[in-house]
Amino acid sequence: MRKLVLLLVFAQTLWALPIKIITTLPVLKNITEEIGQNRVSVQSLAEPSQDAHFVQPKPTFMKKVREADLFIEVGLELELWGQKVIDSAGNPKVQIGQPGRVFASAGVPTLEIPQVLSRQLGDVHPYGNPHIWLDPVLVKKMAKNICAGLVAVDYEGLAFYEKNLKTYQDKIDQALVAWEKKAAQISNKKLVTYHRSWSYFAKRFGFEVLGQIEVKPGIPPTPKHRDEIILLMKEAGVKTILAELFYDRTPSEYIAKRTDAKIVQVPIDVGAVPEAKDYFSLISYILDKLS
Repeated sequence: MRKLVLLLVFAQTLWALPIKIITTLPVLKNITEEIGQNRVSVQSLAEPSQDAHFVQPKPTFMKKVREADLFIEVGLELELWGQKVIDSAGNPKVQIGQPGRVFASAGVPTLEIPQVLSRQLGDVHPYGNPHIWLDPVLVKKMAKNICAGLVAVDYEGLAFYEKNLKTYQDKIDQALVAWEKKAAQISNKKLVTYHRSWSYFAKRFGFEVLGQIEVKPGIPPTPKHRDEIILLMKEAGVKTILAELFYDRTPSEYIAKRTDAKIVQVPIDVGAVPEAKDYFSLISYILDKLS
């Protein structure tokens, strides 16, 4: 009888695993796999080369979410399209307030919370800048939130998930030593960026972002604003333009030509280039390109 019970428990465990998880972004998929390992099956809806703000929902997204045990997003109104997918999928397990819904940004202190909300200000996020994963210290908190979500839907894996979380957080602490050393060696640490994605990255690694090429978040530069950025760069001696891979290079090239600046165009998500296969290599790649 005891052997039969053990076999039934083992069969039930095999039937329940892996936990089916959908993430909005590849970086969340990567973190989740680090913590969940063989107890999870994770798919990302967005491609690593896409702008997370403007992903177009597909019918295949709804099917994936309909079968999910857990849905993980950054939050902070970065992926507004995610809720549309959930509403169409009709999966009660991943609705807001349910154990199967995880906001990786929960409890993470944000920068640039607007005092006034207006569409005239561009694509402004009411809860602050959502690009929190570009600060490795904040990723430790994001990983903790993801771990809590895994435990909520798979309590039997509690010790397993918490052990993997600690390993992951310790790995970030170790990597930070090398990352901060590399950042400290870069002589000219003043930047102009295309979009306001780099606030957390700059704060963590000691860069100074003097302005954005976009006239307002999500709004391409006007000729007037473009000329203002050129003047700003010349006056401040800025020689680096930092931009995400998915943005049009034309405005950056126009400005770079007139300021003798270098354009550093890099991914901000895991898997967008072969060299950024996981979170650790993503941050290393960005710092290497800046160097």
